[in-house]
Amino acid sequence: MAIQSDGKLVVAGWSQRATLDYVVARYNTNGSLDTAGFNAPTGFFISTNGATNDAATEVAIQPSGGKIVIGGWAGSGASDDFAAARFNTNGTLDGSFSGGGNFLGFLDRANGLAPARRKDPAHR
Repeated sequence: MAIQSDGKLVVAGWSQRATLDYVVARYNTNGSLDTAGFNAPTGFFISTNGATNDAATEVAIQPSGGKIVIGGWAGSGASDDFAAARFNTNGTLDGSFSGGGNFLGFLDRANGLAPARRKDPAHR
């Protein structure tokens, strides 16, 4: 879960249907789904990769611009790959971002994201 500067909560995880699909949702400060402002009219986004499993394990808000970044994995279970996705502030998938990778051909999963730190001019 990540908290946006306006106090809204963004959560990421997965849903089990025929396969695992990652889910990103945003909640208003009163706990209701943000159905008007995040991927309207639902308030959430569910991946539709179909044949493969994919799950989000982490979420972060980019400090510059407020875009939402998720990290996790996608694959068949025998050969999962690191995966990342980025969402615009309105909850739509950011098509200009392509995240993923297969490292060494084994099970690769992202389990953490760290927010970018602004450089302090006093420290180098």
